[in-house]
Amino acid sequence: MKRTLALVVCAALVACGDRPPADAVAVAADHVLTVDETVALLADHPQIPAERDVVAQVADLWIDYTLLAETAGSDSALGALDLSSVVRPQLERELVQALRQQAVQVDTVLAEDQLRALYEQELPGARVHARHILLQFDRQREASRDSAVALAQALKRRAEGGESFAALARQYSTDTGSASDGGDLGFFERQTMVPAFSQVAFALAPGQVSEPVITEFGVHVIRVDERQVAPFDTVREAFANAVKNRRVGEAEQAFVRSLQDSADLAVQAGAADAARELAADVPRPLPRAERERVLVRYAGGALTVGDLQAFLLAQPRALRVEMIQATDEQMEPFLEGVTRGRLLIDEARRRGIETPEALRNSLTLDARVQLVTVADQLGLRDLGVDGPGRAAAVDSAVTASLDRIIRGEGEFVELAALSVTLREAAGGRLVEPGLDRALETLREERRARAPESSTTGEAGLAPPLPGAALDSTAAPDTTGGTR
Repeated sequence: MKRTLALVVCAALVACGDRPPADAVAVAADHVLTVDETVALLADHPQIPAERDVVAQVADLWIDYTLLAETAGSDSALGALDLSSVVRPQLERELVQALRQQAVQVDTVLAEDQLRALYEQELPGARVHARHILLQFDRQREASRDSAVALAQALKRRAEGGESFAALARQYSTDTGSASDGGDLGFFERQTMVPAFSQVAFALAPGQVSEPVITEFGVHVIRVDERQVAPFDTVREAFANAVKNRRVGEAEQAFVRSLQDSADLAVQAGAADAARELAADVPRPLPRAERERVLVRYAGGALTVGDLQAFLLAQPRALRVEMIQATDEQMEPFLEGVTRGRLLIDEARRRGIETPEALRNSLTLDARVQLVTVADQLGLRDLGVDGPGRAAAVDSAVTASLDRIIRGEGEFVELAALSVTLREAAGGRLVEPGLDRALETLREERRARAPESSTTGEAGLAPPLPGAALDSTAAPDTTGGTR
C-alpha cells in the first residue's frame, strides 16, 4: 500500500562534531555538502525559487538521505533502526479512537417520525432561487441604518403591491454583482449564504417577499422565486447517516470540552516564543532540558516541547510557517488545541486503554518495509561499494537522487520523525553561514545566466517541492476535532 511521509522543512542547527569547513552548507556524519554543490543542484532550475527556505529544504533532504544511505550500508534491511517515533502518531490515533468508543456513548437511533420531522426542519440538499435588494449603510451611524431599514420596508410594500421586484432591484440595490440582473442570485443551497440570509430565504414560500434582513453586508429585501427540495425517500439513508454522525460528533466535542474544563489548562510564560523557535527548527535533536520544557500545564500532566516536536513532525510545512508568523494571541489557542490531544491520550491511558503489542509490531514492520522500499527508490541502498570508496559512493547516490527529484523525475520523500532519529545517531546539521552563501551564490549565478529575467526566486514562482510520506507519520486526530 502506498504511504507518505509528512513534510519536514526547517533550518536545523544541531551541536555535533567539529567545526565544519568554511564552505559547508550542511554536514551529515563525515559528509559535507558545499556551497558549490548546493548551487550546482539548483542553478539550472529557475522554476525552483531561489529562496532561503527552499535551499534549506534541499540541504535538509541531503542530510537525511546521506544518513539513510550510511545506515543502510551497515544494515541493509534497516533492522536496527529505531522506528518508534515513526509509528507513535498512528498508535496515539488508535488510543484516541478506542477512548472515543469507550467513553462517548450516544443514542443514534431515530424513529421514522423523528427523522422526517428533522428533514422537514432542515430540508437537506434543498435549493432556492432568490432575488434580493441590498441597501448598504454606514455602520458607525445608527441613523444611516434606520434609514436603510425604512427604505427596505417601503420597497417590500411596493413589491407586494405589484411592482416588479427586478425593476426595484435594478434601481435601488447596491449589490453591483446582481443589481443589473434584477437582484437575481440564482439557485443556492443553505450553506452558500451567511446564516442570517439563508435562514430567511429558506423560510419563504415562492413569491413571498421578506421583511428587512440585516447582515454584515447591509440590509436585504429577499424574494424567493422557486424552491427545489429532494423528496424524503430519495435522501432518507444519507440524511439518517448525516444525523447520526452529527450526534456522535457533538457528543465527542462535549466529552473533549469536559476534559478540558476539568484539566485547568495554563499556557506558560514564554511558551509562544518557544513554540515559534521550535517551528523554525523542527527536526533537530533536543537537549533533555529543552525537550522537557513545559509549554502548557494542566491537572495531571503537561504539554512539553518534546510533545510539540512530535506533533509538528507529523504536520505539513505550512503549519510551521504559520506558527513562526503567529502572534502570542494566536499561538495560545493553538497550543491549547494541541494540548487537547494530549488530554485525550492521557485519559485513554488513565482508563487502562493500551494499543496491542501485535499492532505496534505490525506497524513497525510495515514502516520498516516502506523505508527499505523508499531507500531503494531513492537509490540509497545496496550501493555495491564498501571500504574506502563507500563515502564517495554515498555522496554520488545522494546527489543523483536529489537531482532526479529537483528535475521532477523522482519522488520527493522526506523522513519526518525518522530525521531526528538519524541525526541523533550520527549527527547532521545545517551550517547557517554556508546556507546564506549558497543562496547568495545561487542568485548571482541565475542573474548571470538570465540577466533580463527575474530569477531571484520571488515567492510564488513555483510551489514547494511536493512530498510523500508514511501514513503512520500523519497528524493524529487528537486536538479536539471529530471524525
